[in-house]
Amino acid sequence: MGCCESGDIARWTTLPYPYGPDEFQGFLELSAQGWGTRTAGHYLVVDHENTVLGAVGTTVDWGTETAEIGYWLCEKARGNGIATIAAGVICDWLIEVGFAKLEAKVLVGNQGSGAVLSRLGLEPEGVRRSAYVGGAEVRPERADVQLWGRVV
Repeated sequence: MGCCESGDIARWTTLPYPYGPDEFQGFLELSAQGWGTRTAGHYLVVDHENTVLGAVGTTVDWGTETAEIGYWLCEKARGNGIATIAAGVICDWLIEVGFAKLEAKVLVGNQGSGAVLSRLGLEPEGVRRSAYVGGAEVRPERADVQLWGRVV
């Protein structure tokens, strides 16, 4: 998976590290399950040569009309609006199908993700202190998580 193996991505996301073929297979299985149950949708972000630049996705709660978005990009793809465009497509679709609240969780200190969320109209709502992020098997330590939201 190339850029998924970056320690920088592991620092700010819940992607397992190291990230290899088994982890990618797990991503594909989780994605298929989410699509099958209509609770999540995940997409790879690729360039014109189908090189993976990152991923964007959402988990949804149809009952409460709330959706959480998430994304990551390889270092070489950052800083040129790709994350804003990719996550913006997801946000636009979620709004179009009737979600009333968009949410995101960002580890405190991840200024790049905060900038993307701000451009998408999400605002900081608070900080969940000493939270488990991504489950203890992925990130066993606790971390402070900034909660972002947009009421549609």
